[in-house]
Amino acid sequence: MRVLHPGYLSVIHSITVLEFPSMGQSQSLWQTLSSPFSRYRRKRQEKRRFRGSSREGVFQWIYDTNKWGSEDSRSGKGSDMPHSELLRASLPDVLTQLSVHSILDLPCGDMNWISTLDLDRYEYIGADIVPTIIEENREKFPSLQFEILDVCESVLPAADLLMSRDLLVHLCFRDIELALENIFASSFTYFACTTFPEITTNKEKLTGNHRMLNMSLAPFNFGEPHMLVADGARQNSSGKAKKLGVWQVSTLKALYT
Repeated sequence: MRVLHPGYLSVIHSITVLEFPSMGQSQSLWQTLSSPFSRYRRKRQEKRRFRGSSREGVFQWIYDTNKWGSEDSRSGKGSDMPHSELLRASLPDVLTQLSVHSILDLPCGDMNWISTLDLDRYEYIGADIVPTIIEENREKFPSLQFEILDVCESVLPAADLLMSRDLLVHLCFRDIELALENIFASSFTYFACTTFPEITTNKEKLTGNHRMLNMSLAPFNFGEPHMLVADGARQNSSGKAKKLGVWQVSTLKALYT
């Protein structure tokens, strides 16, 4: 009887495993193959939802489903403690330097990070387009004022500072245009919003999606901010520095007229 060389047996075993995988291997292989298709289907469904929904509907769905996947805040990872670390450390001094006494925080989200600051020092109004968020905030923070507002359409209450952290990065260009027109028609001294100075091209996205925007570049052309404040986490995995840019509204109005 002829005995096969051990090397041949190893090859035969490898071929057998490849052609006839075990149950566990089959499941693992199927998960590997199906995962990209599942993500693709989810993205397609999400795009259809975003295209067919109002702004309020888009952000209500995002909040209800915790789409951004943060364990700390349904308003997204940018609202958790690590990703607001730098801004929480510097914002009180920034507000003092700007002589800010009143703030419209739009969107305020679920107040996860900003509620750690001493807001009683200011005339603070927290606003959001999602009614559920405002209802919950009114229950949690009865000493503060909250309003349901759409930055693109609502009449905005006057304040020294309009703070729109992580807002425009979630709006399509047309909605950003509507928002800026509405902001410039209102009464603010300063406008603060998220910007990424290292981004070289601003890309279009559906309202509800996220991308990094450099507000100094086209199609916004804000130019250099009056102040640039470090934002995000100390360890930034994206490689692009997140900032809160502060502009004088009178300067922006002059650019847009």
